[in-house]
Amino acid sequence: MYQYLMDCRKVEEIAARIYRIFAVQKIFSAEVKAVFQQLSQDEAAHARQLDLVIQADPREVPVVARIARDKLNEVLALAASYEEQAKHPELREEDALRMAVKMEREFIKVHVQNVLTFRNQKLEKLFGELAQGDQQHIDRLNACVTAWNEKNT
Repeated sequence: MYQYLMDCRKVEEIAARIYRIFAVQKIFSAEVKAVFQQLSQDEAAHARQLDLVIQADPREVPVVARIARDKLNEVLALAASYEEQAKHPELREEDALRMAVKMEREFIKVHVQNVLTFRNQKLEKLFGELAQGDQQHIDRLNACVTAWNEKNT
């Protein structure tokens, strides 16, 4: 259980790093960089929220029979892959936005699966809030994609 939560935190940390990389890309518009800067801060906050759970008394976070490990491993691998792609010097703004939307959609799946998996109200609430935050990220990113399409078509 501890390792699972550590891996959930790791996903959030990787996402924060990816968004920090995007936020300083010279060829990206100021508006898009500002969105990525905010998303980086949000993901770092998500990691801190998970830290609080990790530091909790283990009796307050009971182990459940089934933990959604396969999906978490898939998302960890995806995030690591995207982090490498984010470092590519010729990454286009449009590609970064689309990558971020796809990544957030996968994060939502993990958070929702966690809500359904954990039999602990605090964890259900936390993962529900993380899923809502990721949906807000998708909405902001989709608005950026729409603006990008309008500006470039």
